[in-house]
Amino acid sequence: MRNYERLSIVVSLVLLGMVISLITSAPTRLFTFYIFDTPLTLALSTQWVIGVLLVGLSMMGTDYVLREHPRYRATWMRHTFLFWIVPAAVTSTGALIVPRLLALHPLLWIGTMLLTGFGLASVIVAEYHTLSGQARHVIPAQLYLNVVTYVVALLVFTTVYGSRTRSLISGPTVVLFATLFSLALLRTEVEQIAKTWAYSAVIGLLLGELTWVLNYWRISGLAGGVLLMVGFYFLTGLAQLELRGRLNRRLVAEYAGVALLALLFLLSRASPLS
Repeated sequence: MRNYERLSIVVSLVLLGMVISLITSAPTRLFTFYIFDTPLTLALSTQWVIGVLLVGLSMMGTDYVLREHPRYRATWMRHTFLFWIVPAAVTSTGALIVPRLLALHPLLWIGTMLLTGFGLASVIVAEYHTLSGQARHVIPAQLYLNVVTYVVALLVFTTVYGSRTRSLISGPTVVLFATLFSLALLRTEVEQIAKTWAYSAVIGLLLGELTWVLNYWRISGLAGGVLLMVGFYFLTGLAQLELRGRLNRRLVAEYAGVALLALLFLLSRASPLS
């Protein structure tokens, strides 16, 4: 079976699952548990269950398409899950947005479904091209994956911060997603996989701490998401430069300048919570 046939099967199944999630319903179950004597409630709905299944499907589907590449099988087998992060992020983002847009207008729902399908297909194809080892394929494919990762990261950070949940929830959530997105961005040759994990973990922890601080400021969900995104861009940019052996004072100053502008933006738009 050709890879594009495999790809069409994966994308079709994911989109079909999204449609099923919209036409099926079941009572939402609430689960309450305590962390440090603080009650937390988890709402488990049909959409969430199907969304998790779709994320798993997109991950397995990515493996299904990429496993035909000899370099994927021979060199990357121990770390294949790094290729699943971006497709899973695209799928989960679509699964969360599509139900909300259906209530607004059917055309928005259809357009988002098509965009999700295109996004999933394109990132899997880009992942495949990054395995080629040829610069003319690897560079544009990696650039595209980076752009998609940053866009999805912005959506996630904005959603998490805009939800105004307590830091006990929003902080670890940002740590998890920032770490995963960092792994996707910093994915390098196997020899540097230990560094990739270490840098990604540090970036995730720093973003979680930043989320905790931002929760004490009166800014919009979008402004908070943008600030988290800028911090994420700054840290991952420096990590990428270090992994490539290109880190120098000039480039650090450029990234720091962007971060400083973002901080000035924060100070002009926010005030501490009383």
